[in-house]
Amino acid sequence: MQRFFLLAALVCCTFVGSLAAQTASASYVPSSSGGTLADNDWTLYADAENQLYYIDFEKLRVNLNAVVLRDEQGNMVLEDEVFDLPVNTIYELDFSKLPAGKYFLELRSFSGVIRETIHFKRG
Repeated sequence: MQRFFLLAALVCCTFVGSLAAQTASASYVPSSSGGTLADNDWTLYADAENQLYYIDFEKLRVNLNAVVLRDEQGNMVLEDEVFDLPVNTIYELDFSKLPAGKYFLELRSFSGVIRETIHFKRG
């Protein structure tokens, strides 16, 4: 019985420690727009031929809560809660049914928002 309590305490401490580590890694330095992806970062990948964008959650180093896409007027085009997806998810944004134009992508975490502008052109 003591082994069970010792094992339970060890698992609990490990969970709390990993949660604290995730929270610490989720802190990023926001820019004036609330945080952006670096130009040489492969976190956001465009497949123009198929009108798709891919977001690599693992390279973000934050746990995302939601993915939001807005058009130029600020209207919400897409809102998807992603907190239950694995951290190594490759998320797909399909632009095939959207008109060409400027879009604003918001990657929302529990500690902040990363914003990115996407200029979508039909090929």
